[in-house]
Amino acid sequence: MAGLGARAIWRGLIKGVPRSEIPKYKRRVNKKQVVEPFRKWRILRGDTVQILSGRDAGQQGVVQRIDRKRNKVEVTGMNLVRKHVKKTEQAEGGIFSVEAAIHVSRVNLVCPETK
Repeated sequence: MAGLGARAIWRGLIKGVPRSEIPKYKRRVNKKQVVEPFRKWRILRGDTVQILSGRDAGQQGVVQRIDRKRNKVEVTGMNLVRKHVKKTEQAEGGIFSVEAAIHVSRVNLVCPETK
């Protein structure tokens, strides 16, 4: 291994290098980000919430879906992203606007009585 160059080995360019010889911080690992879910939720589906930060700050919407494992909420009409969909036999392709999930810390529950 002395003549091959250490950088080539760490970059994964040389096949057959044992995994144990590559330091952990140099290994290519695709892992999802692990988030500890909240224990108590004040926000439920159907509640009216206000966006606290970001592009839609100050606007209100209704909670459409909750992802408790990732601590995220989907609000109707808020946090729209452009999704590119490939054309298939069943569906037509194109670019569509879809609501993306927002972290729970970025939304605040609105009192239904006072609004």
